[in-house]
Amino acid sequence: MDEVNQRPHVMVDGAARPGTVLALSHWPATPTPPEIARDLSTEIAYEYFRHPGLWTREAEVVTSDHFDEDGLASLFFVVEPEAALAHVGSLVGIARAGDFDVLDTVEAGRAVWALHALADPERSPFSPGAGERGAPPADWSSLVYAELLGRIVELIEHLDRFRQWWAEEDTSYRAGLAALSHGDLHIEEHPDLDLAVVRASAQLVPDRFARIGHAGVLPVHPAVLHSATPATRVLVARGRSYCYYDRYETWVRYVSRRLPLRRDLEPLAVQLSGEERRGPRWEADSPGTLVPVLRPQGDAESSIPLDRLVELVRGHLESAPGAWAPFREGGAYVAPTRPVSAPAGSTGETTGRGRARWRGLRRGGPSA
Repeated sequence: MDEVNQRPHVMVDGAARPGTVLALSHWPATPTPPEIARDLSTEIAYEYFRHPGLWTREAEVVTSDHFDEDGLASLFFVVEPEAALAHVGSLVGIARAGDFDVLDTVEAGRAVWALHALADPERSPFSPGAGERGAPPADWSSLVYAELLGRIVELIEHLDRFRQWWAEEDTSYRAGLAALSHGDLHIEEHPDLDLAVVRASAQLVPDRFARIGHAGVLPVHPAVLHSATPATRVLVARGRSYCYYDRYETWVRYVSRRLPLRRDLEPLAVQLSGEERRGPRWEADSPGTLVPVLRPQGDAESSIPLDRLVELVRGHLESAPGAWAPFREGGAYVAPTRPVSAPAGSTGETTGRGRARWRGLRRGGPSA
């Protein structure tokens, strides 16, 4: 990435750099032309080709500053526009399933799950360290892009050839659908706050394919939940194991509908810690984390009844000011207007943790 910083380039699905002459990205603070703004960077790249007046001849290269499915589909539109335009529906579906865990079709999900495996340095046949734990090669994103750009049409047209890469995650997804249909998972929506309260049977085993911040607590594959409810604020309860998170849609510049601004979750963590009769302390990620999570430290069980927890979460969402505003000029992070104060009986200690969407790979861009 650093080698193209100073060269005129098109940036897809990432933060603008010194040499960026055109940004095709839904990230906050990127100078994407407003007339082609869409929810996904892939949709932006598609719209770019529908607006010839925006075409640039200044760029020498096209790049992205991380690897994910939206970035892959966006990059494919720029480097192979004819092939991309012939598969626009599939590419947008893959981008949506990859970024938001929302499935337009099960085929889109399976394509993403295959890409998850092929981009995992511990599993990928492209990796020199396949089957080994440890940090990926420094140029891993570039290597994965080079390998997958040449395979994405085959993936779309001949998905069964990639079954070995998507089958395991597909099984997990189908198990989650069964839990939802059998009543082991219940989603209660609070439309006034764009909040979903997910009540899961204590017998459900946490899904290991939740690659974002709620891994270890989410009781089913995230695509089951996110495809079942449009709510961007999610409170999950599995017995007395709790987890709240803001979906990734609220980090980017999402334009198809107005989404509520994220709140700073740390004051709520302090309040919940004070509510506990016996440990644990609650911890919260900063509002600029891609998927900020609020939960008891160490995923311990809480002593707070669920109805009381819902009441406190609702109260915080109703009263706290916005802390992350993706369309705000000058940066999405909104500094708090007053310091966090601990309630009586609380130590006031919380732990802020940042998480990457990809195992071992951290995305760049603005953060709190």
